[in-house]
Amino acid sequence: APDGYTLMETTNSHNINQFIYRNPGYDAKKDFAPVVQLTEAPSVLITHPRSPWRTLKDLVNAASAEPGKIVYGSAGNGSPTNIAGEMFKTAAGIDLTHLPYKSAAQAFQDVMGAQSPLAMSALPSVMPHIQSGLLRALAVTSEKRWPTLPEVPSVAESGYPGFSHMTWIGILVPAGVPPDIIAKLNREIAAVLSNPEVRSRINAIGAEPVGRSAPDFDAMLKAEYEITGALAARIGLKVD
Repeated sequence: APDGYTLMETTNSHNINQFIYRNPGYDAKKDFAPVVQLTEAPSVLITHPRSPWRTLKDLVNAASAEPGKIVYGSAGNGSPTNIAGEMFKTAAGIDLTHLPYKSAAQAFQDVMGAQSPLAMSALPSVMPHIQSGLLRALAVTSEKRWPTLPEVPSVAESGYPGFSHMTWIGILVPAGVPPDIIAKLNREIAAVLSNPEVRSRINAIGAEPVGRSAPDFDAMLKAEYEITGALAARIGLKVD
């Protein structure tokens, strides 16, 4: 019932599923009401520390010389990291072959073990391995450098101005929940996100707490829906 007692925590896949499944079982724009965005974090292009690519330009030059030969892994077809990878291919005008894994861990572990040359991974999943030197980060997908990985350039500053793709986590409720209940949920959750200890723990894994208003979250979701739909149609991205 749309009474505010049933909440869903979700991520970018909420929008993505609409375009990659023939019958996702819900309408992302009509069946839910946004409450609050909890966190956001970029993806990061990673390679092995002994890789010949030390910068994003090195990778683009190599991919341009041999279209389709370089493979990049992601957490799976239609995952946020797959979307980020395809957006980067489009921006750079290069052809990388996508290798979908069953999990994010499998993708970055194969890069760590030098069994796969490249992966697009969510930063919180791989930040400890980047910091320990087990992985080399070529670029993050936030528009600017990310605070918890300041030495790594963004895709945008590496020659692709305006490029940005973020992975978000947020709270939705069923459509029809009264606006005053949504507003109260937003206030209470945003208050938790403003707690210094909570913020510190979120920052420690490479993400940023957000806590934006329900209307702002709604606007972000609608904009992402259009961008994701256009990309999925252009590259023919389907899971079934």
